[in-house]
Amino acid sequence: MMCDLPEVVMSHQNAASWGYFDISSCSWQTDVLEEAGFPTSLLPKLVSVGTEVGRTVGSVLGLPDDIPVYVAAGDSQCSVLSTQFDSHQAVLNIGTSCQLSFLPSSKSFMESTHIQSWPYKATKPLCVVASMNGGNALASFTRMLKSWLQELDVEVSEDTIWSKLSSMTVLESADTNNSVIINPHLLKERATSTPETGASVTNILSHNISLPSVYQQLCVGLIRNIHEMCPAAYLLDNSISEIICTGSVFIRQPFMLSAVEQVYKNLKVSVSKTEINAAFGSILMTEEE
Repeated sequence: MMCDLPEVVMSHQNAASWGYFDISSCSWQTDVLEEAGFPTSLLPKLVSVGTEVGRTVGSVLGLPDDIPVYVAAGDSQCSVLSTQFDSHQAVLNIGTSCQLSFLPSSKSFMESTHIQSWPYKATKPLCVVASMNGGNALASFTRMLKSWLQELDVEVSEDTIWSKLSSMTVLESADTNNSVIINPHLLKERATSTPETGASVTNILSHNISLPSVYQQLCVGLIRNIHEMCPAAYLLDNSISEIICTGSVFIRQPFMLSAVEQVYKNLKVSVSKTEINAAFGSILMTEEE
């Protein structure tokens, strides 16, 4: 519409999210679609990220004519790129959910149950481990505390609870034998055949159920969950030596950084110097291509 093009144009990054896309050849799986009777002529034309697809015409959206328009890149890919990470760094982004992204050290990388390969730049794939459970688990914990307090006729806002949780003293690295163990699976993870059992808390003892202790172990449980999907050894095998942490949870809940350090103890852990920003990443993506 913006460029009055005769056909729809899409980047490989966005096409992969549609399905029926072969990442190795960066093309639609037309043979499968045609066999199913799907009219493949309706599929968008695929181009590489950074491709100028046209120029504005007819003052669309109030813009002047002849402004270059580039094909849209993937939101997740742009967000990760905005941290300006390198091939020896993984990016751990925790917002509502949780994603761990890194560049594989070999083109022969094979996908696993939880580690997927997404189109990134040119022939480079991006390995992504995506968990459904992230900041949403912390938010549920906060709402639970508020609900319990209301049952006791105590009115406290969620913002106040968030503030109190974020200011709690960081405890020493906990001994698993003496700490509650929290499995934060409020939502079932993608691509798993195990039954949905929900979250759980085990190893409850009389001395380990203080609010700081439980909150700490909830944070550790979230990171342990992503570690089970992508262990530190796997990252080391792919020449990853550092995890860059970014996202709203690391901003609001400083202890989460300590949880990453505790679980991924063989890797350097740092906080991104820049806030994750897909718009900024899209500029970098276009410039690098």
